[in-house]
Amino acid sequence: MRFPLRAKFFLFATLIATAPLALVGQNLVRIARDELKSAANEDLTQVAAGIAADFDTTVHGHWLTPLLVIRNGIDDDALGVQQKVSLLTLGLAQIPGLVALQLTVEGSDLPILVTDQTFSRRLATEGLDPVDTLRTPAAEIEATLRDGQSGELVPRQLAATGDWLATVALPLKTQLAGRAVTLSAQLDLSSLADIVSGSPFVRRGEIEVVDASGRTVLEAKPRDLSGRAIVANAVPLIVTSARPEAIEGYVRPDGQAMLGAYAFPDSFPWAVVSELSEASAYAVVNHMLRNLLLVGLVGFGVAAAAALLFASRLTGPILKIGAVAARVGRGDLGARTGRTWRAGPAGGHLGARVGQTWRSRPAR
Repeated sequence: MRFPLRAKFFLFATLIATAPLALVGQNLVRIARDELKSAANEDLTQVAAGIAADFDTTVHGHWLTPLLVIRNGIDDDALGVQQKVSLLTLGLAQIPGLVALQLTVEGSDLPILVTDQTFSRRLATEGLDPVDTLRTPAAEIEATLRDGQSGELVPRQLAATGDWLATVALPLKTQLAGRAVTLSAQLDLSSLADIVSGSPFVRRGEIEVVDASGRTVLEAKPRDLSGRAIVANAVPLIVTSARPEAIEGYVRPDGQAMLGAYAFPDSFPWAVVSELSEASAYAVVNHMLRNLLLVGLVGFGVAAAAALLFASRLTGPILKIGAVAARVGRGDLGARTGRTWRAGPAGGHLGARVGQTWRSRPAR
């Protein structure tokens, strides 16, 4: 099947008009995607590292430092028992998130315990005994000190309420009747959850905090995220001493393409994972691509119309000449293109203008 000449001219003219626009648009989109991916990766890393740093700041600045002040005060031999109990009550009122303070004497099951009244009432409305719930068992304190976890926060969840608490044990230098004394505290971790939910990043991405099993923490109903590639890569690093920040591109089990990063707080055996879908990361590029396609379609339409006009004007006479030449070839010497030409005085033969009717006259 022959490709018509007019169609050839039309296609050629259209390609000449639109090919440069397509090449330029492709390069712009590629450059923009690379730049946006770099910016998104940096943003993801900063978000994960920032949340981890905020966790550590809260733990050390808001909780551990004041608790150490209380411990040092209780260690002061100049204070009597009543003054030390008052110090516990004052500390409980002044430290945000502190819901229980306890003094435990080695070998005794009757610690001195003060609890936050608001939190205790909430536990009571859930049918829980505040004293039993917030008291740190002596065996747990001994295990914590034996494992070298003094001053470290040990998180746990109250299954009945969904609240997340952390226990910290601080041994005192002062002994009572020759027995070691330990100051322990129960901390409400809801402020850490507020740090995550209050991040501006959650309006366009996701922030998850997971433990060494790949389950979310700081949530009333933990979820298993171990099936996500980035979580699976971060979990083994939680228990190691070298825990570098990292960024990755991956696909979720549901097929959604994602960009992600993770970082690790020093205060907890957790990983902070920040995630952003590629669709969100490349939203600007996709908008640019849509605009380019719109401009390209308009340009293609204009170029096609111009090319069609150009092809029609250029090929029209050629096609007419070809048609007349074909008729002449078939013996139709009277074929013409619409004009009659007469040879000049010097002409003595049929002219060479194919498709036109020529009349020769003898030279005078």
